[in-house]
Amino acid sequence: MKHKTVIKSTRAFVMLILFGCILSTIVSAQNDPKVVIQMKKGDKIKNVNEGKKVRVWYEGEKYAGYIDSIGVENLYMDGKAFHIEKIEKIGIKYKGTIITGAVVGTAGVLFGAFGTYLIIDGTKNGDWEGIFAVLFGVMIDAVSIPVIVVGSTVAFIGKKYKKDKGWEFKAVQLE
Repeated sequence: MKHKTVIKSTRAFVMLILFGCILSTIVSAQNDPKVVIQMKKGDKIKNVNEGKKVRVWYEGEKYAGYIDSIGVENLYMDGKAFHIEKIEKIGIKYKGTIITGAVVGTAGVLFGAFGTYLIIDGTKNGDWEGIFAVLFGVMIDAVSIPVIVVGSTVAFIGKKYKKDKGWEFKAVQLE
């Protein structure tokens, strides 16, 4: 009987300690000021948080990875420090951009398939309707190819913020 009481009180003590650790972590995380990379061009402001996957062009080289932390002067990514003033451009993939690119690319593929169908079906008929279908199919295919290229480019490359295009990068502490 005494053994079960010791186990129950030990469990309760461990649970109380775990709850206290979790609560203190939540409270300290809320009180810690958050440092972000602020990208600014005119009235446009974009913030990049820790943990975001980015591509950074730094001193002529391209680096890709997740942001570990952000200091006053440096961005730390995968254990490497990048001086914020020397960053040439930052590339970010946003979920909305990926979805938009996928939708546009898929629409281009569907239009291309429809154009190809019209070409194949039009070649079976030797009359004016067949010639019209072939011409219309060629026009649709001619439009669908750039749509596919634009959609896949938007989906896979994402958005780039370049210093030579007027973007400024700096570390900012949010309250």
